[in-house]
Amino acid sequence: MVKVGSKVKDILTGFAGTVIGRTEWLTGCATIGIQPEETKDGAMAKTEWLDENRVKVLADAKEGQYTAPEAKKSAKKVVGGPHDAPRRNLAPAGRADRG
Repeated sequence: MVKVGSKVKDILTGFAGTVIGRTEWLTGCATIGIQPEETKDGAMAKTEWLDENRVKVLADAKEGQYTAPEAKKSAKKVVGGPHDAPRRNLAPAGRADRG
């Protein structure tokens, strides 16, 4: 399995770049999105989506390198605690005495 953040190269066309996404399909195949590092006329080149078995990994992604900072913080944050159970509204719709 190719990890997001890995440097890869397409063995058929030579297209190379960084893996920015990975999709697994119901049929069992996986595709990866590759963002090239070079630009075309000063603009970012188009991301290409290729079958995973069609690329060669040039450099693996470092563990945790591409984890969003918010995700890292929330994993350590303790949430929850004592609270009242939610109340269910038993009044019929349109009645003012909901409670």
